[in-house]
Amino acid sequence: MKFKKRHVHVSALVLASLVTVTLFAVTGCGKKSEVSLDYDKSPVNIIIQVKSFGGMPAPWDDTIPSFTLHGDGTVVKWGDNESDNILVSGKMTDNQVSDLLVRIRDAGFFDLETWYQGEAYDYTFTSIEINLQQESHKVTDYFVKPEAFTSALQAIMEAPAQDLRDTTRGRGYLITQAHQASDKDTVIDSSSDIYLSLPDASVLQWAAKANEPVGIDGKDFSRIKRYAVDHNTRGLVIKTDTGDLILYPVYEPR
Repeated sequence: MKFKKRHVHVSALVLASLVTVTLFAVTGCGKKSEVSLDYDKSPVNIIIQVKSFGGMPAPWDDTIPSFTLHGDGTVVKWGDNESDNILVSGKMTDNQVSDLLVRIRDAGFFDLETWYQGEAYDYTFTSIEINLQQESHKVTDYFVKPEAFTSALQAIMEAPAQDLRDTTRGRGYLITQAHQASDKDTVIDSSSDIYLSLPDASVLQWAAKANEPVGIDGKDFSRIKRYAVDHNTRGLVIKTDTGDLILYPVYEPR
């Protein structure tokens, strides 16, 4: 009889433990919707960042994040006309940042897994990373497009920012390739100011042969990038003694 009583007692403890675990799981399911949206307001802190990578390679590919929000409200993102392929920067107010974070949380972003991969080939990966004082979460999607991820991404890309203007970074790069110029190309005349912002032709010729990007000063890069955008082209052509070269200005080479 003593053995049976002890057996019943142990069974009751196991049952009680299971009930406790179940209750914890149930009550914990919605805790992500209550995540604190407090964030570090330092200008060096990154609250939100969106990146895209992968897909079929092209010489004009740029791995720079498509959206970055800093703690002081500074936004750096691709221009509204995505085909321009140029970074602009502006400002969001504290209220606008808070509203954006609420939209992201309410979309269910913090309940997402960290990785989603579908059955696709040569598709672009997209990642969203949110860094708050009490919660950090990064989700990467490859052609699955969960609803919460899509809604969060839409909220980010619709985020308001004032006083947008071209971004000047400390450094940029030129991807250089041998090329045969045609009537469709934008050829930079050797007497133009843009030509004077380029590295020496011998450096560009070496880069084309070595298949290496050429780093240049950020201000020169911004002028070259804006020139390419204004002429509706990704690549600019120059003529050298050893043949034509096409230059693709990118913020961060692939």
